[in-house]
Amino acid sequence: MAILAVATGRPDAPSDFGNRRSGAMQRALWRLADDRRFGPLTRARLRMLVGRLAPGPFDIEAEAIRLRAYPAENHSDRVAVARGRLPDRDERAAIAPYLPEGGVFVDVGANVGLYSLWAALRVGPSGTVLAIEPHPQTAERLAFNIAANGLANVRLLTTGIGAVAGTARLHSSAGGNVGQSSLLEDVAFRPDGAYEIAVHPLLTAIREAGLTHLDVLKVDVEGYEDRVIVPFLRDAPQTLLPRAVLVETDVAGCWASDCLAALQARGYDAVLNTAANAVLARTGPA
Repeated sequence: MAILAVATGRPDAPSDFGNRRSGAMQRALWRLADDRRFGPLTRARLRMLVGRLAPGPFDIEAEAIRLRAYPAENHSDRVAVARGRLPDRDERAAIAPYLPEGGVFVDVGANVGLYSLWAALRVGPSGTVLAIEPHPQTAERLAFNIAANGLANVRLLTTGIGAVAGTARLHSSAGGNVGQSSLLEDVAFRPDGAYEIAVHPLLTAIREAGLTHLDVLKVDVEGYEDRVIVPFLRDAPQTLLPRAVLVETDVAGCWASDCLAALQARGYDAVLNTAANAVLARTGPA
């Protein structure tokens, strides 16, 4: 498999936001490709067709958040363009009570930042969001979105997160959803290459960011969630345990250990389970 070069193209300036508005026809095409009345195979074929006709990028606003969306390349962007809102409404509603003004949100696998940007507005200028995204191209797009929204309370970290410090290959997905890139080659959808990236344990990243407490931790790293969460739960002091955790469970079959059980052993109970994610909250010390 080819080793991809780190993205070196000059990213768009945030002042460019608004120069790439989508038209009514383009939005209608993406709504059609997202229509749940069609089966998965039909939707996939429609996405391929619409991706050729209207690939974007498009400058949009969804739930008061500015985004430069690439719907042909990213599922989260497709949802925002097609539905005019951010994805994962139920999950965001479940973690919202644990994100007060001035709160701290850590987003491992931030993608283009839809959770991070939403959380940044919720915690306000006195709060902190640590957005962690190692995919070079995706991190550039996340940086653009942060700047386009003028959010000074979001810090971007471009390292990978794993059980131990070192380097690893991030396998890049070429299947129309760069968000499915993974440190596990078998999980990345139609991988077309890999980036060599630095990897650090989550506890190291949190301490180096100077965080002294966490309100909500989100971990969405395509099958690598257990390598992020289990070592953190083992090594973190009680004061750094988040009040709530959102973890992707869509590819839990790839976990080497059950991170949901590890969370429950540290005093977390289930708040929400969806087809792709779980939200757990602390009910007491453990």
